[in-house]
Amino acid sequence: MKLILNKLFIILFLCSTSILINAQNEEDALRYSYLQFGGTARSIGTGGAFGALGADLSVLSINPAGMARYKRSEFSFTPNLSLSNTSSSWKNNEHSNGKENFNINNFGIIGTIDPKEKNQSKWSGFQIGISYNRLADFNEKYSIKGENNASMSYVFASRSIGIDPSELGSYLPFDGDLAYQTYITDYDTLNGIYTTRMSNDVIYHDHEVTRKGRVGEYVAAISADYNHRIYIGGSIGFPGIHFEEEKSHYENEIPDSTENTESFTFNEYQLTSGNGVNAKVGVILLAAKWLRVGAAYHTRTIYSMSDYWNSNMNASISSNLNPQYSSPQGNYNYRLKTPSKFIGSLSFIIKKLGLISIDYSRVDIRESSLLANRFDNNGYNFLPENSAIDSMYTITHNIQLGSEIKLGKFFMLRAGYAIFQNPFIDVNEPEFNRISYSAGFGYRNKNYFIDFGYRLSTWKENYYMYDPAIVDNSSIDKSLSNLLVTIGFKW
Repeated sequence: MKLILNKLFIILFLCSTSILINAQNEEDALRYSYLQFGGTARSIGTGGAFGALGADLSVLSINPAGMARYKRSEFSFTPNLSLSNTSSSWKNNEHSNGKENFNINNFGIIGTIDPKEKNQSKWSGFQIGISYNRLADFNEKYSIKGENNASMSYVFASRSIGIDPSELGSYLPFDGDLAYQTYITDYDTLNGIYTTRMSNDVIYHDHEVTRKGRVGEYVAAISADYNHRIYIGGSIGFPGIHFEEEKSHYENEIPDSTENTESFTFNEYQLTSGNGVNAKVGVILLAAKWLRVGAAYHTRTIYSMSDYWNSNMNASISSNLNPQYSSPQGNYNYRLKTPSKFIGSLSFIIKKLGLISIDYSRVDIRESSLLANRFDNNGYNFLPENSAIDSMYTITHNIQLGSEIKLGKFFMLRAGYAIFQNPFIDVNEPEFNRISYSAGFGYRNKNYFIDFGYRLSTWKENYYMYDPAIVDNSSIDKSLSNLLVTIGFKW
């Protein structure tokens, strides 16, 4: 069996840790904390800037005081077609992928209650509502291809150092043991280290990531209208997480004249689900006929989380040796706390011709934390992951702008813009911010309405196939388009 006894030894000791991800780390905490705006086609079309507007089902997840703007009961639902596109660049190799998904972005019902002694009270009305809003979309696919002078197998070998081959199945069942069982790594008994067969100076990589899932929130809210000047509201949210990720990593030695070539494929699968609870309170003040001021506070969300994961590897060592091996099923239950949020809002009403609205939100991603289950006294403490959250992430300041113009009595035209600040403390490039452009139009009469909305979100991410000590990052440009239609009825 071929052993690598030159520069690989140095690399193995340098890359003493791996970023192979099974579950429960700082990236997961960010994924479920860095949410966007969802809801109706009207809200999407105006950039989600509805914190001081109200009378839309989206506000139950933004500022529940906006529900007090309802004067009549209403039901609506919003189907959504999302189109994800990615373009990866690694070592001057570029590849593009797309993924489509059809889902329900919003639905709900609002009921209005008039006070019994309406003429003797300044409380002009009460509202009760239930709504669902989709707050994050994880559907995407990207691939990275090209040649490198290092291999993911170096990481498998490095992680295995200090573990007897007979015990790899107990300590490294999802990576190191797979590599050993498929002969990609071997144990050097003389030096007490693991080596790898991937010895050529040039190794071809083909890495693919496919994701799907969402964060969707069910909300129950109440609100009240005081003298048509002050609107207050509160809600209880029950967000749910569903996330699936499949990774396939293939490597093949570029043939040379001195030795045989080997290859392997390493596949990973992760499923995450979670259910949480939070609360929101808000107020809207009609400071003038042309000005509305809003403020809302969202508490931290506490999730009960479950992760399931597995992996497998197959290799080609020679024409008659093609081993393959699978890991056991991994699973772990834990808790996740995501940050609180403050939203400040202004809306300018231009007589009866239209409006301009601005929302500002502040989220401190460092408030995220991973925790063991409440009654699991021997559970993992997540100290390294929570320390990484504190050192890697920062406060985000986000701006959403929206406008709506009336065209005649029944038609409306909308446009919006939003910028969600990049949460990484050491990344200052503006292209890493998430930018959204949106537009829409609608028809509304006394009894029903139909709205259309479109949103294009763009951002950039850096991605490492494995240990950044031995592989360059891949630059990935991402975009997500949403096409929505809302149909609603009033009574």
